Amino acid sequence: MKSPDDATLLERYHANPGKTVAMLEPFRDGQGRSSYQVLAAELSDLPPDPTVLDVACGDGHLLALLAARGIRRLVGVERSPEELAAARARLGPRADLFCHDASALPLPDRSMDAVVCHMALMLMDSLDRTLAEIARVLVPGHWLVAVINRPHPDPVVGVYSQELRRVTAEVGLDRLRLGPPDIFSIAGLRTRLRRPYFDEERVAIQDFVVQFRASPQELWPLLESTYDVFRLPAVAKVAMQRTVISMWDAMCDGCGQLTAAMGLRLIKCPTPVTGWSP
Repeated sequence: MKSPDDATLLERYHANPGKTVAMLEPFRDGQGRSSYQVLAAELSDLPPDPTVLDVACGDGHLLALLAARGIRRLVGVERSPEELAAARARLGPRADLFCHDASALPLPDRSMDAVVCHMALMLMDSLDRTLAEIARVLVPGHWLVAVINRPHPDPVVGVYSQELRRVTAEVGLDRLRLGPPDIFSIAGLRTRLRRPYFDEERVAIQDFVVQFRASPQELWPLLESTYDVFRLPAVAKVAMQRTVISMWDAMCDGCGQLTAAMGLRLIKCPTPVTGWSP
């Protein structure tokens, strides 16, 4: 079976907006925060009346969190028209929104006090061009703050991943590989976040874990929302659901629940104060 190309898969997936938020929002860190809230909390040290850009803003969930924190000048860039329409409906006049690719931002040089990006950098084949564009629009010395996923051993998610690999091979699909693989290693990240665009000596990388405790029937719809499951034929998806839930049932505690955990990575990197200009 021929796999859809990356652009087509992403286009189809995001035609129904809000899937990523619905999947990730229930997962919380040790302080009860979603990954969106973890990212938003890193924007505490901003100049007065800052302008903040969300790259790949999706349906505007993160921008709404930033607006609730009192940030009044918000900008979002998203290439999915459907996701952007949902963001406009959510935010109204509180944000300037652009339907555009992140590798060519429609914004002036040095116009952003901070740039955020939630769970999107690892999907970008044109990552270096995107990072150069982010650096171009940032005020010198100001920060890109991003969250990406990372490998993390978890028995509950491991059952899902093992069955996904089996079903994917069974239906003749190649393994899905979105974006550059080196971004999932700290060494690879640091190689990309270097001068002239970023000050590698001040890059901060912090790993954290988010968890969700639920019944197997409540957990499945969240993991079903991944790109990998979305592209499966309907019959294969139903068979996978039946098998995974059966295996999860055997792992439940006396309350009929289990806890799934995902590894995430918080990245903070500033542009150089001097020595480079767009």
